[in-house]
Amino acid sequence: MSEKILFDDDEPNVLVGVRHRLRRRYAVVTAEGPEADLAALSTEGAALGEVESAMVG
Repeated sequence: MSEKILFDDDEPNVLVGVRHRLRRRYAVVTAEGPEADLAALSTEGAALGEVESAMVG
């Protein structure tokens, strides 16, 4: 099984692009916002996480 990564961004199109680009090599979990990040980590787990640091709100 491939490694699982969490990718967070507030732009849905970015999340779709990342998932599409990395899907062959990784199990990609996406989220929008800190609450969704924590929920995804607690249910899905991940070996690596990337969070957009300039998110507003």
